[in-house]
Amino acid sequence: MIPHLILRTEVLPKDLPLMFSNRSLYTKFYNFRINDDFDKLNSKKNSYRMKYTIPLNYYIPKGNNDFRKLSILHPLAQLQVTEFLLVYRSRIISECLKSNFSVRSPIKLNNTKIDMKNYSEWKLQSLKNEFATKEVSNALKDLADLNYSSFFSYNKFKSIREMMESPTFNRLKHRYKYSLKIDIQKCFGSIYTHSFTWAILGSKEIGKAYLSGDSFAHRADKIMQITNYNETNGIIVGNEFSRVMAEILLSHIDLETEYKIKENFQITLNKDYTIYRFVDDYYIFAHNKEDILNIKKILNEVLNNFNLNINESKVLLQESPFHYYDSSILKLKNLINNFKLAKVMYEPKDGDKNKIINIGTRSDWKFFHSNIEEIIISYPESQGRIVKYFLKVVRDLVDFNPQKLSVNKEMIEAITNIYNLYIDMDSTNSYITVMLKLFLKVNQESPDDLLANEKVKVIIEELIFENCFRVIKNKEESLEYMTDLITFMKILKRKINPQYLCKILDKNNENYFVYCCIGHYILIDGTMKVDPKYQTVHKKLISKVNSKIYSYDRNNNLLYNAEYFYILNDFSKYPGFENFKNILDECIKENLPQDANKKIIAQELWDDLTSRSYYEWSLNTDNFQRSIIKKIMYNHWDINFTSAY
Repeated sequence: MIPHLILRTEVLPKDLPLMFSNRSLYTKFYNFRINDDFDKLNSKKNSYRMKYTIPLNYYIPKGNNDFRKLSILHPLAQLQVTEFLLVYRSRIISECLKSNFSVRSPIKLNNTKIDMKNYSEWKLQSLKNEFATKEVSNALKDLADLNYSSFFSYNKFKSIREMMESPTFNRLKHRYKYSLKIDIQKCFGSIYTHSFTWAILGSKEIGKAYLSGDSFAHRADKIMQITNYNETNGIIVGNEFSRVMAEILLSHIDLETEYKIKENFQITLNKDYTIYRFVDDYYIFAHNKEDILNIKKILNEVLNNFNLNINESKVLLQESPFHYYDSSILKLKNLINNFKLAKVMYEPKDGDKNKIINIGTRSDWKFFHSNIEEIIISYPESQGRIVKYFLKVVRDLVDFNPQKLSVNKEMIEAITNIYNLYIDMDSTNSYITVMLKLFLKVNQESPDDLLANEKVKVIIEELIFENCFRVIKNKEESLEYMTDLITFMKILKRKINPQYLCKILDKNNENYFVYCCIGHYILIDGTMKVDPKYQTVHKKLISKVNSKIYSYDRNNNLLYNAEYFYILNDFSKYPGFENFKNILDECIKENLPQDANKKIIAQELWDDLTSRSYYEWSLNTDNFQRSIIKKIMYNHWDINFTSAY
């Protein structure tokens, strides 16, 4: 069960297309099989336990003008990480408990199951009202099967928002006169892997003497290298495992910082000052300005000793009262609350009572839309946060009324226009949930006039298609963040024309997710057969993917390159790529040990790693809807969601 849990919650980034899953791994590798296989395959010439791999890197927007690199581990690296956590789980907890600053560190193994009762009845009923009851029930069953939200239990807070809203944090704001907010500049990308050894063993000198061997310090250093192209500068970004490993290093930095503050300035933690650290964000409180500046100086010195630096451009020194909240979000919340009241209408009905119409008018939605744009104009640096917050809450504001088609049209266009202002995987998934809710609502409504009902369905579906397609055409440069939107559009009767899909392939000929998204879209739903009307797209896809595969230098050990591996493996299971199976088999044979017994074990290992596609070709539209609903539920428990229907 434990490898199953680690592989589901610790090794993949949260920002992934819903169609990507490592389900083939966690259904194959059970308790200690990984450890046993690595032991049997271990040799001086070929150690799978220490074999380095190259992750598949991709980028997501960060703010308005920057990007963050995320990484998907090679499947072999996912097993290496799983084994590391299995072997050193207690030691990891012990190392992280050394910090008196951290408010998000592992404190024990997670033995608390997800309490399904915590998903309140009203929330569950709300989801059932929004979406098909069957899919909500199926998603809830999947959630119960998962059991745990993470491998470790964490102290205090799951998110910065939860920390800031906590009574303890708010008491600090009233207790101290000064506060200082600091973050580490490009923290994960700046971590030097050898610094794990320095921190754990106590000094650079001792650490340098133990750069080999089988100690925890050396293995911590090594696991971060081998999962990232044997790089010593920087660790991969995106998965929970990297956050746990960063916590080990930062806990030792906290320990040294606290000691030096006491030694140099004779001030005491939680008396003269308090520090809350959430991952790489520090919130420092002190009674006087001199102390808080001295604390910053010590922290900077200690960070420098580990090749890390304070991001000076984001340092925020304040005198009470302190302001940490984003004013734009507070304004948006007020706007939303006012809109909720404004959009409730009453219409006369037979009898004494009036019928409540909770959809608003065209003017309501136009005014709402323009006011949100005004907030974005006033707070341009918060554009992404505003759009993503809006898209998360607007689902509760939308409703469908077959007699109010003009309002529905205005509503869909307003929501689409706001989404168009900031597109990433998170905002895309929120937008999809809104469109899915409307799609299901229009298919559930049954007016007396069935012919009129069918006309309404056609009109609303057409509106959904036109708005989704408009965003894709307007933001072609952001297509890699909208692959789930294209997958969602597969449920609509109107289809994207073949010429435009070919254009997408021509413009995005280096992107694994785009290849796969188009490949899935042109399949007949629930089958592995290409829709005949998309034969030209299929030919273009075959040409593009083949060109990509043959562009790699075959002299390099490509089997351990995650991008090459995922493209080759996944398309070897797709119609028209029969030659990829032969290439994959050849790559595996080239990497098998010479020893006969080890060759058998290694072949079995690679057979399991390549047993199925990591991009879920067979995921039909019903299962995709279920994955969307699961993600809504999983966010309730802050679970690192992967679709894995």
